[in-house]
Amino acid sequence: MLPIEKYENIQQAIDNLKEWQLRLGLNNWAIKIEFCEPHEFVGDNRDGECEYGLGCKSAVIRILKQQYYGDRLIKYCAERILVHELLHCAWGHLGTNSDGRNRLLHSIQEDMARALICAKYNIDFDWFFNIHYDKEDTA
Repeated sequence: MLPIEKYENIQQAIDNLKEWQLRLGLNNWAIKIEFCEPHEFVGDNRDGECEYGLGCKSAVIRILKQQYYGDRLIKYCAERILVHELLHCAWGHLGTNSDGRNRLLHSIQEDMARALICAKYNIDFDWFFNIHYDKEDTA
């Protein structure tokens, strides 16, 4: 079994959300998933986004639709995006007031999301890499 690269429907996404909420201790949160186009995000150049309220333990997680992802070095994986965004809820109390701290926290969340998925599916980190070479490529 491999990570979910693209959710086939909203029910599959909700089922996966519930599974990860339980795994991350967030089962007492009210969380909604939305599949979005780039212009629907609050921030620019994102594959996921999480707007959350710590006091009321609620969140809206936006996941970029696969057709807008493009050709990147890290492959599109909706489950990775979901777990990364859920980590915002789990670690929201850490705050991200400065740009440097925000970048560091996002880097840690991305590493943790991939590590959790690797552990769940017993795969290597390079599963996420989207690096291919043509046999004719020469130096």
